[in-house]
Amino acid sequence: QAISRSIRRKLMMVVLSTTVAALLVAATALIFYDVRSYRQSSIDNLVTQAEILARASVPALAFNDVEAAQGNLHQLGARPNFLGAALYLPNGKIFASYTQDAHEHIPATAGEPGARFDGDRVLLFQPIRERGETVGIVYLSARHRVAERLSDYLVIVAAVMAGSFLVALLVSSWLQGTLTRPILEI
Repeated sequence: QAISRSIRRKLMMVVLSTTVAALLVAATALIFYDVRSYRQSSIDNLVTQAEILARASVPALAFNDVEAAQGNLHQLGARPNFLGAALYLPNGKIFASYTQDAHEHIPATAGEPGARFDGDRVLLFQPIRERGETVGIVYLSARHRVAERLSDYLVIVAAVMAGSFLVALLVSSWLQGTLTRPILEI
Protein backbone atom coordinates (compact mmCIF):
# COMPACT_ATOMS: atom_id res chain seq x y z
CA GLN A 1 0.00 0.00 0.00
CA ALA A 2 2.83 2.45 0.89
CA ILE A 3 4.67 1.49 -2.33
CA SER A 4 1.47 2.10 -4.28
CA ARG A 5 1.07 5.61 -2.83
CA SER A 6 4.75 6.39 -3.38
CA ILE A 7 4.67 5.38 -7.05
CA ARG A 8 1.41 7.24 -7.62
CA ARG A 9 2.71 10.38 -5.89
CA LYS A 10 5.95 10.32 -7.88
CA LEU A 11 4.11 9.75 -11.14
CA MET A 12 1.72 12.60 -10.33
CA MET A 13 4.64 14.93 -9.53
CA VAL A 14 6.39 14.04 -12.80
CA VAL A 15 3.27 14.73 -14.86
CA LEU A 16 2.39 17.96 -13.07
CA SER A 17 5.99 19.25 -13.10
CA THR A 18 6.25 18.58 -16.82
CA THR A 19 2.92 20.31 -17.44
CA VAL A 20 3.88 23.39 -15.40
CA ALA A 21 7.29 23.64 -17.11
CA ALA A 22 5.73 23.41 -20.57
CA LEU A 23 3.09 25.99 -19.67
CA LEU A 24 5.71 28.40 -18.31
CA VAL A 25 7.79 28.13 -21.49
CA ALA A 26 4.73 28.67 -23.69
CA ALA A 27 3.47 31.59 -21.57
CA THR A 28 6.88 33.28 -21.59
CA ALA A 29 7.14 32.97 -25.36
CA LEU A 30 3.63 34.37 -25.83
CA ILE A 31 4.30 37.30 -23.52
CA PHE A 32 7.55 38.22 -25.28
CA TYR A 33 5.84 37.96 -28.65
CA ASP A 34 2.90 40.10 -27.53
CA VAL A 35 5.13 42.84 -26.09
CA ARG A 36 7.22 42.92 -29.27
CA SER A 37 4.11 42.89 -31.47
CA TYR A 38 2.45 45.64 -29.41
CA ARG A 39 5.58 47.77 -29.67
CA GLN A 40 5.63 47.43 -33.47
CA SER A 41 1.89 48.05 -33.83
CA SER A 42 2.25 51.22 -31.71
CA ILE A 43 4.86 52.50 -34.15
CA ASP A 44 2.80 51.45 -37.18
CA ASN A 45 -0.30 53.21 -35.83
CA LEU A 46 1.69 56.37 -35.13
CA VAL A 47 3.23 56.33 -38.62
CA THR A 48 -0.21 55.93 -40.19
CA GLN A 49 -1.61 58.81 -38.14
CA ALA A 50 1.41 60.94 -39.08
CA GLU A 51 0.85 60.21 -42.78
CA ILE A 52 -2.82 61.24 -42.52
CA LEU A 53 -1.90 64.40 -40.62
CA ALA A 54 0.86 65.17 -43.13
CA ARG A 55 -1.47 64.91 -46.13
CA ALA A 56 -4.05 67.12 -44.44
CA SER A 57 -1.41 69.70 -43.47
CA VAL A 58 0.38 70.17 -46.81
CA PRO A 59 -1.91 73.08 -47.85
CA ALA A 60 -1.50 74.78 -44.45
CA LEU A 61 2.28 74.56 -44.73
CA ALA A 62 2.29 75.66 -48.39
CA PHE A 63 0.15 78.75 -47.68
CA ASN A 64 1.67 79.49 -44.25
CA ASP A 65 -1.76 79.02 -42.63
CA VAL A 66 -1.04 78.43 -38.95
CA GLU A 67 -4.74 78.41 -38.03
CA ALA A 68 -5.50 75.57 -40.44
CA ALA A 69 -2.47 73.65 -39.15
CA GLN A 70 -3.68 74.11 -35.56
CA GLY A 71 -7.09 72.82 -36.62
CA ASN A 72 -5.51 69.69 -38.10
CA LEU A 73 -3.50 69.08 -34.94
CA HIS A 74 -6.54 69.58 -32.69
CA GLN A 75 -8.25 66.68 -34.47
CA LEU A 76 -5.90 64.40 -32.53
CA GLY A 77 -7.77 65.37 -29.35
CA ALA A 78 -10.36 62.76 -30.29
CA ARG A 79 -7.74 60.06 -29.71
CA PRO A 80 -7.03 59.78 -25.96
CA ASN A 81 -3.65 58.06 -26.42
CA PHE A 82 -2.18 61.08 -28.20
CA LEU A 83 -0.38 63.48 -25.88
CA GLY A 84 0.94 66.06 -28.30
CA ALA A 85 1.69 66.89 -31.90
CA ALA A 86 3.50 69.52 -33.91
CA LEU A 87 4.22 70.58 -37.44
CA TYR A 88 7.64 71.92 -38.30
CA LEU A 89 8.92 73.81 -41.31
CA PRO A 90 11.53 72.09 -43.49
CA ASN A 91 14.28 73.97 -41.60
CA GLY A 92 13.14 72.33 -38.35
CA LYS A 93 11.49 75.38 -36.77
CA ILE A 94 8.12 74.84 -35.14
CA PHE A 95 5.10 75.93 -37.21
CA ALA A 96 2.13 74.78 -35.08
CA SER A 97 1.67 72.57 -32.03
CA TYR A 98 -0.99 70.94 -29.88
CA THR A 99 -0.86 69.22 -26.51
CA GLN A 100 -3.60 67.26 -24.82
CA ASP A 101 -1.69 67.18 -21.54
CA ALA A 102 -0.32 70.34 -19.91
CA HIS A 103 2.79 68.41 -18.86
CA GLU A 104 3.60 67.31 -22.41
CA HIS A 105 6.68 68.97 -23.88
CA ILE A 106 6.80 69.75 -27.58
CA PRO A 107 10.39 69.99 -28.86
CA ALA A 108 11.30 73.49 -30.10
CA THR A 109 13.00 72.03 -33.17
CA ALA A 110 12.41 68.88 -35.18
CA GLY A 111 14.40 65.80 -34.27
CA GLU A 112 15.82 63.02 -36.39
CA PRO A 113 13.21 61.16 -38.47
CA GLY A 114 11.91 57.94 -36.97
CA ALA A 115 10.21 56.53 -33.90
CA ARG A 116 11.65 56.06 -30.45
CA PHE A 117 10.38 55.09 -27.03
CA ASP A 118 10.74 57.39 -24.05
CA GLY A 119 9.43 55.73 -20.91
CA ASP A 120 5.72 55.15 -21.38
CA ARG A 121 5.57 57.27 -24.54
CA VAL A 122 6.34 56.65 -28.18
CA LEU A 123 7.64 59.63 -30.15
CA LEU A 124 7.77 60.06 -33.91
CA PHE A 125 9.30 62.61 -36.25
CA GLN A 126 8.30 62.05 -39.86
CA PRO A 127 9.09 64.21 -42.89
CA ILE A 128 6.17 65.52 -44.94
CA ARG A 129 6.95 65.01 -48.62
CA GLU A 130 5.11 66.53 -51.53
CA ARG A 131 6.30 65.70 -55.07
CA GLY A 132 9.64 64.46 -53.76
CA GLU A 133 10.33 67.61 -51.74
CA THR A 134 10.25 67.90 -47.94
CA VAL A 135 7.66 70.56 -47.10
CA GLY A 136 7.58 70.00 -43.34
CA ILE A 137 7.92 67.53 -40.50
CA VAL A 138 5.25 65.93 -38.32
CA TYR A 139 5.88 65.18 -34.64
CA LEU A 140 3.58 62.91 -32.65
CA SER A 141 3.74 61.81 -29.02
CA ALA A 142 1.44 59.05 -27.75
CA ARG A 143 1.06 56.87 -24.69
CA HIS A 144 2.65 53.46 -24.94
CA ARG A 145 0.71 51.44 -22.39
CA VAL A 146 2.84 48.33 -22.42
CA ALA A 147 2.71 47.95 -18.61
CA GLU A 148 -1.11 47.92 -18.62
CA ARG A 149 -1.18 45.49 -21.51
CA LEU A 150 1.38 43.24 -19.83
CA SER A 151 -0.59 43.30 -16.58
CA ASP A 152 -3.79 42.25 -18.39
CA TYR A 153 -1.90 39.57 -20.30
CA LEU A 154 -0.36 38.16 -17.10
CA VAL A 155 -3.82 37.80 -15.53
CA ILE A 156 -5.01 35.87 -18.59
CA VAL A 157 -1.89 33.69 -18.59
CA ALA A 158 -2.28 32.94 -14.87
CA ALA A 159 -5.93 31.93 -15.36
CA VAL A 160 -5.06 29.69 -18.32
CA MET A 161 -2.19 28.10 -16.38
CA ALA A 162 -4.39 27.45 -13.35
CA GLY A 163 -7.08 25.88 -15.54
CA SER A 164 -4.51 23.80 -17.41
CA PHE A 165 -2.96 22.65 -14.13
CA LEU A 166 -6.35 21.49 -12.86
CA VAL A 167 -7.06 19.61 -16.09
CA ALA A 168 -3.61 17.97 -15.93
CA LEU A 169 -4.25 17.02 -12.29
CA LEU A 170 -7.62 15.43 -13.12
CA VAL A 171 -6.36 13.58 -16.20
CA SER A 172 -3.21 12.31 -14.49
CA SER A 173 -5.23 11.15 -11.44
CA TRP A 174 -7.55 9.25 -13.71
CA LEU A 175 -4.75 7.72 -15.81
CA GLN A 176 -2.33 6.86 -13.01
CA GLY A 177 -4.51 3.99 -11.83
CA THR A 178 -4.29 2.46 -15.29
CA LEU A 179 -0.49 2.80 -15.31
CA THR A 180 0.32 1.81 -11.74
CA ARG A 181 -2.06 -1.15 -11.37
CA PRO A 182 -0.03 -3.50 -13.66
CA ILE A 183 3.22 -2.50 -11.94
CA LEU A 184 1.83 -3.16 -8.47
CA GLU A 185 0.48 -6.58 -9.51
CA ILE A 186 3.99 -7.80 -10.31
